[in-house]
Amino acid sequence: MQQRSTEAFEAIVIDEIINADPTLPRVPFESLNGTQKRYLRESTIATPSFYGLDEELPEGTPTTTEVTVSLEQLGLNADTHGLADTLENSMGQRAFKLKQTAKAMLETVGDILIYGNNTSNDKEPNGIHALTPAAMTTNEGSTATGAQLNFSNLDASIHLVKSGKIQLLSVTREIHRQMGAFVNFSSTSTPIRTEKNSFGEFIRMYNETELVWNDRQVQTETIADSTFSAKLGGATSSLFLLQFGLPNSGNPGIFGIQGADGMQPFEIGWLENKDVWRDRVRWRLAFGVGSTQAIGRVDGITDVAVAA
Repeated sequence: MQQRSTEAFEAIVIDEIINADPTLPRVPFESLNGTQKRYLRESTIATPSFYGLDEELPEGTPTTTEVTVSLEQLGLNADTHGLADTLENSMGQRAFKLKQTAKAMLETVGDILIYGNNTSNDKEPNGIHALTPAAMTTNEGSTATGAQLNFSNLDASIHLVKSGKIQLLSVTREIHRQMGAFVNFSSTSTPIRTEKNSFGEFIRMYNETELVWNDRQVQTETIADSTFSAKLGGATSSLFLLQFGLPNSGNPGIFGIQGADGMQPFEIGWLENKDVWRDRVRWRLAFGVGSTQAIGRVDGITDVAVAA
């Protein structure tokens, strides 16, 4: 086990693993007493008919599709060596390790929110890539080769998202920078502008929708048959068009479910054969999307100048 210094300066630990993630904090979570959430999506609606006097009306029965989202388990142990029991900062040692364990959990969940795929790994939940239907995807690339982001394709994707107002456009830092360069150096008018939010912070907007970068999204995505296929191994990225909301809300977009206790720390105690005190952090959770038309994606974007 790696030993850490136990001197007083340990009370201050500077964060060096820093990732901007504006997506996960926006995801609404519903706490469950069970292990699954089920809801219905509209499949077809009935067709009414004009009719004359004494004519029999046809029956109109809509059809629906049941969707099931199941909780998956994420956990990590936080061990404190027995030597810390003799130190004045023994509780501080445990608190620090629990804090870092919780941070590690959030780092993993933030990544899974983007790249989780329950088909390739049945222990993890689906993320946004896996939840986005093919019909809601616009491809910039062709076969296995990416291409520049075109605003015309982004506009086409915006019109695919019909379930409500898009709340967030999310890209990599590289593409966010390329879009900013287009604004700064273009001689033509652009749909991108900068304004202040309610906290006085400057934010970038694209056609009235906030445009952000997410450090969980990478510029190394691979495409195959012109569409996203893997997180690593390539030189492209994706732009997400996102709405957030529980299925029973007026904006049924990306949502999360979790166990009744959320992210839960608890004591395991002294290990039987080691002088180690163990705490554990556990989180049962999963992600889903209400309406399939609440999210969209432009994939196969390379880190080059964008085009109108």
